[in-house]
Amino acid sequence: MAQILVLEMDSEVRRTLIGHLRAAGHSVAPVHEPMAALAAVRSGAVDLVVAGEPQVRREGLDFLQRLAMSATGRPVPLVVVCAFAGAAAFRSAMNLGVDDFFTWPVRPEPFLRAVAFRLAQAAARAASPQPDAATDLERTRPMLAAAGSLRAICPGTALFLVVRNARMLAEGLSAGERREAARMIRTAMAEPIAAQRGVLVAGSAWHSLAFFPAAALGRAHAAGALRAAAAAAFGTAGLRARLRGLLGRSLGDALAIAAVLESGEALFEQEAGGATLRGPLVDELMQVDPMLEPSGWAVAIGTAAAREARGLFRDGRAASFLIPGTEVPQTFLEVTDLPGSGGADAPGRTETLALPAAPGPLGEGVAAYAALEHLGHGGMAQVYLARHRASGERHVLKMLPIEANEDALQRFLQEYALIAQVGHPHVVRIHGQGFGTRCAYIAMEHLPGGTLRDRLRSGIASEDALRFVQQVALALEAIHARGIIHCDLKPENLMFRDDGTLVLTDFGIAMQPGTELTPSAPGEVYGTPYYMSPEQARGAPLDARSDLYALGIIAFEMLAGVKPFSAARADAVVRQHLHAPVPRLPEALSDLQPLLERLLAKSPADRYASAGALLRALRGTPRRPRPAAQPAPALAVPA
Repeated sequence: MAQILVLEMDSEVRRTLIGHLRAAGHSVAPVHEPMAALAAVRSGAVDLVVAGEPQVRREGLDFLQRLAMSATGRPVPLVVVCAFAGAAAFRSAMNLGVDDFFTWPVRPEPFLRAVAFRLAQAAARAASPQPDAATDLERTRPMLAAAGSLRAICPGTALFLVVRNARMLAEGLSAGERREAARMIRTAMAEPIAAQRGVLVAGSAWHSLAFFPAAALGRAHAAGALRAAAAAAFGTAGLRARLRGLLGRSLGDALAIAAVLESGEALFEQEAGGATLRGPLVDELMQVDPMLEPSGWAVAIGTAAAREARGLFRDGRAASFLIPGTEVPQTFLEVTDLPGSGGADAPGRTETLALPAAPGPLGEGVAAYAALEHLGHGGMAQVYLARHRASGERHVLKMLPIEANEDALQRFLQEYALIAQVGHPHVVRIHGQGFGTRCAYIAMEHLPGGTLRDRLRSGIASEDALRFVQQVALALEAIHARGIIHCDLKPENLMFRDDGTLVLTDFGIAMQPGTELTPSAPGEVYGTPYYMSPEQARGAPLDARSDLYALGIIAFEMLAGVKPFSAARADAVVRQHLHAPVPRLPEALSDLQPLLERLLAKSPADRYASAGALLRALRGTPRRPRPAAQPAPALAVPA
């Protein structure tokens, strides 16, 4: 039985929340003081905290960060109930690190569904090892500015990156978690430096020093340092999202990377084993950030570097101060934007991403992105292709009005919570979650290679079909290991990168064991009838084998060129899932029939036990050339 703490000062609200939770079978303990809640969490006996928004707002970020992690390093979800509605209150709470947000009076169904989801997520995280989120990032190494050894006084631009509020990473984390978080932070600083051909001179989890020599980069040395600074500092939201996936809790807006850069001459020594940078330029640069930290600047550029990089950035405030050991005050400018950072293929527009009024007014939108193209919509969410201003990368933004109905908003938050904890080559990459003036958004990687549905229209060779099945099985193995069931696996949700990698996307109705896909309206069904497992069609509890059934439908469609079950009406398709035998593959593919029969078994117990078991079976499948399946027109299923 889950132990839930309720921190709420209003007696009526407290009684109501406790009543809802106890009626759902949870053990509930009320507390009246924030410090008492913190002590209870640190005891390790609390599974989830429900708190009133006034307590959260008054105590602030430091309290929330301590509350979110117990002494044993076990993440504790936080659900907030606010006494008044409004986008500002929602945005404020979410930026503090809240998991779910409800307005008073709460409706029991979505409130209890969110509680069940967060408890299941925490349980799945505790039962499985933390993903090695830093492994992929370690591939980046600093690029040397020139071949061979070098020791000379060189002109160029020095860049100093420092992590602010890093102390919070040391609180309540295990040694392994601290080590992995440090690797992620270190790489978040090293990658932009390498991408701009800088030399990483010194680096740790808390700061990095780099040099961009004019001898190697010409007059672009300041521009390269500025782009690296902006990518590291303005990309902190993505780093916080990756850390949240690793740690299971939000670090809010406190953790940030700040950058200071200036041009001049320094003693640059480079050998095969690394490089060093010395001189007054370096000594002065490393003293600037403590002076600027109270102002909250993300990127500060000295006047010499600003002259070299003129026209590339927009500046805000200016600050002059006397650095210890110098005789002349130094002036630095605040960098607020890099309009030209998108590269040659990025449009010149720099406007804020402004979304249309339908399905609801979204106000000022998201200032970190420039709109490129409206890709479509699903339910109340709008999907845009946008350019990230700081990095110039193209991201896909899935956006939802904060004032959308509560069910849609909670599912949106849960979608991010599910995907963010997975880092796998065949699962869509998540760059971050954010909250604009009137909308919440999830930033995902752009997949320009189209969908598997597009490939099906022209037919897929059987060898390619088996390769795609294997890639999807690898993705399922990764999400199932973290307790995630996709629940809507279909060709439209499988997309290709430019290199041909197949990627699993759209976790809009994904769930974890212990939660239910509860309809919010009579007759509502979650999933797509053509790819729905028998147990999903019946509304029965689901496990990972439901996704394997959907993969079996897709496999049959790729191999045979037609769906195994089809009809003009959705209810007729569902009846076939429940009762019809699996159709036969063409004779040339008959040796694959046993694999399809097992994937499409009516009873989950008769299917492969896991995606790993399917992968082992695929490794034993003969791989001889086969003809491509002939595409067949799809039947439209009425909504």
